[in-house]
Amino acid sequence: MYNCIQFSEKYLEPLEKLNKLSANFNPCNKNFLERYNKLSYIQRYFEKKKVKLLKYNDEYVGFIWLRHIKVRLFNIEALYVIPCEKELQHYKELLTLAEINAEYTYECEKNETNFDVLSNLGFTKKEGTIEMYCDLQEKNDIQFESDITIRKFVQNKDEKLRCSIQNEIFMKEGRIPISVEDIYYDMAQPYYYDDGVFFINFKDEIIGYGQIIIDKGKAFIVNFGIKKNYRGKGYSKCLMSFLLNFLKDNNFKIVYIKVDCSNKIAYNLYTSFGFKMEKEIYVWERS
Repeated sequence: MYNCIQFSEKYLEPLEKLNKLSANFNPCNKNFLERYNKLSYIQRYFEKKKVKLLKYNDEYVGFIWLRHIKVRLFNIEALYVIPCEKELQHYKELLTLAEINAEYTYECEKNETNFDVLSNLGFTKKEGTIEMYCDLQEKNDIQFESDITIRKFVQNKDEKLRCSIQNEIFMKEGRIPISVEDIYYDMAQPYYYDDGVFFINFKDEIIGYGQIIIDKGKAFIVNFGIKKNYRGKGYSKCLMSFLLNFLKDNNFKIVYIKVDCSNKIAYNLYTSFGFKMEKEIYVWERS
């Protein structure tokens, strides 16, 4: 016998248990109680309405935390059912009882079982990201053409230039162009690494950009790209070689990078420099 129960603090104990285990199913599951405990009394009142627990007979077997996007569309912030013989059926009941006739989106990091579970629940895999890592053991010896130079970003001088070059490199349908204010916001963030921002020049023209950030103690290469008219000529290899050598010279041991799953050219470039897959994260949809 299934029962879907609206969360309240009298159900705190079973939710604490399920919340703690939810990362085993999907490391992208957000921690509801971590957020909930920081809220005011009034905020908690509204946040509680977003969480439902699934009870099977006398046992609490799962929970779902939803964020309302628009009519009938919800983003799943966290989803978990205790593994058992009836696990798939529990998931089906939880999704059915939580919001009748709803559509869902859900971000999930792949492990041995969760993608199969989502497929069996009627979710469809959409856009995704691969996170890769590279051990910085040896320096790269790619030779630069005499017309190629790399120079460091200069604060309070190059912000407009950086804004322009990033918009040109990464422009695609549906993307909102960044502004100079976005550049200043980026520079004010804890992850920003002053010494790790570079332009690549061909003769007197800036043709590409690459940036290193330090997020939670890990070095990432971000915003890496070459202008469209200069792609396929080896300039991305020059810039990547420079960034990896810079990191090694500054005593970094490992660097990470993220790439869209559909971007095979970038993926092949990164693997050619020794990057290996760390994790895959996809957005799934279910209607």
